Amino acid sequence: MPKRLIIYLLLVLGLGLTTNALAAPLEINARAAILMEPYTGKILYEKEIHKKLPIASVTKLMTLLLAIEAVEKGKVNLEDIVKVSEEAASMGGSQLYMYAGEEFSFKDLLMAVAVASANDACVAVAETVAGNEQAFVEEMNKKAEELGMTNTHFVNSYGFDDPNHYSTCYDLAILLREAIKHPLFLELSQIKEFTLRGGETRRFNTNKLLWYYRGVDAGKTGWTEEAGYCLASTASRDDLRLIAVVLGCPVKKGHFTESIKLYNYGYANFKAYPILAEKFSVKVKVVKGEKEQILVGPGAPVLLVEEKGKKINPRYELKLPEKITAPVKNGQVMGEVVIYDGTKIIGRAPLKSLEDCLKARLDFAIGRFLKSLLTFE
Repeated sequence: MPKRLIIYLLLVLGLGLTTNALAAPLEINARAAILMEPYTGKILYEKEIHKKLPIASVTKLMTLLLAIEAVEKGKVNLEDIVKVSEEAASMGGSQLYMYAGEEFSFKDLLMAVAVASANDACVAVAETVAGNEQAFVEEMNKKAEELGMTNTHFVNSYGFDDPNHYSTCYDLAILLREAIKHPLFLELSQIKEFTLRGGETRRFNTNKLLWYYRGVDAGKTGWTEEAGYCLASTASRDDLRLIAVVLGCPVKKGHFTESIKLYNYGYANFKAYPILAEKFSVKVKVVKGEKEQILVGPGAPVLLVEEKGKKINPRYELKLPEKITAPVKNGQVMGEVVIYDGTKIIGRAPLKSLEDCLKARLDFAIGRFLKSLLTFE
């Protein structure tokens, strides 16, 4: 087997070449690229990460996020049947070739977006969630603003090129960082193939890293002549999750090979030190609330990401008040975990309420007080 082919296969499988490749500076053949650890937001590699660029179908990450949030809020059910509109059926580009009046479940439409990158399914989803696509696009831009995607603007739900439709590697990493918090997003993104129309239509996931690279479990590809080959993806290995975004790769399949370079670099050079598990929680007393105490925790893994070989001995302290006053909202910041290496602070993460606690009504408070008077120890 030719030596070049052996090297390429090792690169694709993510099994090697890290020692020699990392002896020299990492070179990514893309207009822009980023490698981020999503829980801390630490940037491990960057190239033109704030440059506004066309993003093609990577746009659909936002479409999926808004649709999944609508499901979580009960606005739409996965089993709801959606009738395809004339507008959705008229879409070009990557599509399922839906016809007006054809019916699909909302979940099938989400799979078509996540797996097959279907533009017609995008419009059908947008119309279902917001009534029409333009209203949905307004929600996309509003969500981008909420997430701090300051260099992003959308004009459609599917990614066709437009001077006013753009984003950056950094903003897309922030978007994917938010999307992976939702189990349904990860479930849909990992589907390698699916069928529709009673098995007559079969589609494979456009994100080939699901096959090529161990640990990849989500992502979205994109391509137009103007945007080039694009990919925002994420992988998890050995307690370390990474997000890689490449935009404007000039070579076919380059968005895969350049992403693999980023992942190989990240996993060869960095290590995760788990501090608190995602489900870690402590109880905090509540004053004047319907509950006497609530659970407080990080709501996400708390960890440090440092270069391999760097000697640290991390410890942590929880900074929380002894009691808090109701009302308290789920997700409200209550305090923080402070991470030390010796006496030096090397990291912080917020601790949030993991549940709601309403302010106690007067009759409720009186009843609790009387109950306390009758309680003997």
